[in-house]
Formats: sequence, C-alpha cells, structure tokens
Amino acid sequence: MVNDSYRDGGQTPCAVDSEKPGVEMKSRMRAAILAVALGLLTAYLPLETEAGQFLGLPGLLIAWLFSGGPHSSGMTWLFFFVVGQGIFYIGFWYLAILLVAYLLRRNREKAKTNVV
Repeated sequence: MVNDSYRDGGQTPCAVDSEKPGVEMKSRMRAAILAVALGLLTAYLPLETEAGQFLGLPGLLIAWLFSGGPHSSGMTWLFFFVVGQGIFYIGFWYLAILLVAYLLRRNREKAKTNVV
C-alpha cells in the first residue's frame, strides 16, 4: 500500500509500505551483521593452507596498490593488507547476501502470481 502522506509539508508524496514499516531496513541490517561475521571469518583464515593463500590475494593486491608493495614499510604494508582483507570480504559477503535475498524474493513473488 502507498501512504498518501507528505513528508516535506506537502511537496512530494511519500511512498511507504504501511503494513510492514522498517522491514527493508531490518533485513539490510541483518545482512550487514552477517556479512561482517562471515567477512571476518573468511578474511583471517590461516594463510598456511592453499585455500588461505588464495583467499589472501585481495588483501595482497590492496596492500600492493596502496602501500607501494611489501618492500616499502613493513607496518604500512601489513596495515593495508589486514584492512583490505576485511573490507573486501565484508563487501563480498554483503553483496552475496543481498543478491540471494533478491533472488529469493523475486522467486517468491513469481510463485504468488502463478498460483492458479
């Protein structure tokens, strides 16, 4: 449903789902919290394994781009590596969760319209 109220004193209509206010914000907040948890778990896997070395590539590339490579300053390179790993995987998981939620929602809406 569309709410016909006006937020800015009557200039533009405000489209609000009056049945479920704040549902979109809650689902995005849950996605963000889950993305932070999964991102940190993924970003800081032990680098001794082959999978850990492969998953360390985004942080390595970010550190190489922003610090001038591993031969610049050890702490600067390490800082950019750690922060880059975290940001990359948090963003990756957030987008993946939103994509899955969108596909499930679209599939559910198609199922509702195809009911005979």
